[in-house]
Amino acid sequence: MSCLLNEPQVPRSVVFVVSRIPSPPYDGAMVVVSHTLQGLRQAGCHVTLIALNPQKHRVEATAAQQFCDELILVDIDTTVQVQGALKAVLERGEPLATSLPRASYQLQRFFSAELLSSIVERCRRPGQPVDVVHLDGLPMAWYGVALQQTLGAECPPWIYRSHNVEYRILEQQSHTSARPFWQRWYYRFLAWQTRRFEQEIVRRAPAVAAMSEIDAEELLAMGSDTRVIAVAPGMEVAPTVVPNMVQEEHGHATFKVGFLGSLEWEPNIEGLEWFVRTVWPTIRHQLPEATFTIAGRAPGLRVQSLATTEGVRVLGPVSWAAEFLAQQDVVVAPVLSGSGVRIKVLEGMAHGCAMVTTTRGAEGLSVVPGRQLVIADEPVAMAQACIALLSDPEERRRLAGEGQEFVRQKHSWQASIQQLLHVYRSALERCYGVS
Repeated sequence: MSCLLNEPQVPRSVVFVVSRIPSPPYDGAMVVVSHTLQGLRQAGCHVTLIALNPQKHRVEATAAQQFCDELILVDIDTTVQVQGALKAVLERGEPLATSLPRASYQLQRFFSAELLSSIVERCRRPGQPVDVVHLDGLPMAWYGVALQQTLGAECPPWIYRSHNVEYRILEQQSHTSARPFWQRWYYRFLAWQTRRFEQEIVRRAPAVAAMSEIDAEELLAMGSDTRVIAVAPGMEVAPTVVPNMVQEEHGHATFKVGFLGSLEWEPNIEGLEWFVRTVWPTIRHQLPEATFTIAGRAPGLRVQSLATTEGVRVLGPVSWAAEFLAQQDVVVAPVLSGSGVRIKVLEGMAHGCAMVTTTRGAEGLSVVPGRQLVIADEPVAMAQACIALLSDPEERRRLAGEGQEFVRQKHSWQASIQQLLHVYRSALERCYGVS
């Protein structure tokens, strides 16, 4: 049991459980994880990182040493398989029977008996008590309930770090008319499964860290007396505003539009397809020399096929996000579904980019449309917003400066880590009955 029974407000030893090593941090979730780990160590916490090492994203252990004081890796194959998806409809597929509702296949792929054993062994290690177990993302939250069932009264407090209200994303995607009927039905089924599971996780968690106030309110409605606290992600601000001026190549002006994000996450794929098919033609009609570069990890066939559109290039992963963003005149985040906070929007503003996104993309951010970024939901409106910015270097510079100042004031990592430590203290107080 934790040594902090007499001092529940000062968590020092944290076991941080995540679905993969955040190196390199190609997508928003891993950007948050990498900075959170560094921030916890800077705050004086001893961090044991216990991570799955999926076959698809396998990395060497040395890549994670910078994030933690101790590293425990568990190999796993999370590849999507039709047989596994069908089996998940009929069977639980969990390494330990719990009273949780049946998890969807999307979640079951990340359940590992070996990972659970690793967490249990670390929590039972003599002379090295654990104060808080941080479970990052809904797939990892299953381990909190399994840990309670295994350790009983000796189970340390655990918190669930929610990156999205997961069922809501699936529900939104089930309404996409472009999908065939069977896909829409399957997404509705996944949304139903995920909502039941997510609701029970929130109800049982000693404390929950949500990504935004909007998500916190929805999760709070799920969990009766669970303490749900909004922990806004932080972002490092570039020291100077990237001018994003229209560049000259071979004596001709070029107008560069860019996107940076995970290219295997369905909401990003959906948004890119919408942008290229409905927004990009208008931009190219008015600015024939405009180019759109898509960068990010693991572009599949759907994303790669977008490169057949004139002026569109799929770059794939980039080694340094700042360098890619600095080369763009306008950065877009065409988000049609999702929840939480879009890290790619914050990242773009932090690097001094002129950002154009949707209402959904700006969700969870207390921005003023037109001041720190431009919001447009219809294809013509988004196209005209991009064209106006591409044609006006001064407006791009003003928008970039306002965006950076917003991130600096509202989304510092120091404030984010302090909010997370508050969630840890809430879990300790609930488990040990200290108010």
